[in-house]
Amino acid sequence: MYAHSGHDGSRGTALEEAVPSTGPGEDATSAESRSHRVNGEFGPAGERVRSDDAREPAGVSTTVLLAPFAVSVTYVGVAATVGPEPFDTGAAGATKFVAYGALGLLLHLSAYATARLYAAAERESDRTGEWRPDSRLYVGGGALALLAARVVEVLVTGRPIDSPIVYVLGNAVVALPLASIVAGPIYWLRRRRHHRRLESTA
Repeated sequence: MYAHSGHDGSRGTALEEAVPSTGPGEDATSAESRSHRVNGEFGPAGERVRSDDAREPAGVSTTVLLAPFAVSVTYVGVAATVGPEPFDTGAAGATKFVAYGALGLLLHLSAYATARLYAAAERESDRTGEWRPDSRLYVGGGALALLAARVVEVLVTGRPIDSPIVYVLGNAVVALPLASIVAGPIYWLRRRRHHRRLESTA
């Protein structure tokens, strides 16, 4: 690069400072791309990249992690107080719509939280450190716990099941997006303990 003479001199100097000088065999475009990569902005193809020092901590908010569990506990409290009718999708009249709305809310909220938890655990496991959570263990373990609860419920109540295999498989499919009901609080507690340990050693 060269500086303009006369009244354009200041502009030329600013341009020189904004774009680093090229090295041997390197043109201005490649030099600018190199500068962006170093500063953790954009790579040569326009993708966003970050240096190790600029990486944002991977995580999911406490609200997202705990909301499915909180809603589930609320539903259990309502069922224990007034009975299971508000959640009976086979009921007649407006009760059926209330049941579908309540269960749909829990399903969508839990599915979102499960996806966020899985992604956060995947990013966290790629980072170097003492805590490297296994995303499959959290999501799979949460789903398995919910499935086991359904099976225990059937065994305790003695409710007849026409096709046990279909029943188990169907509940397994539903339990997967609902996994954050169980996995969310566990992940939150372990993450909180890990962060407190880091703060105490800092």
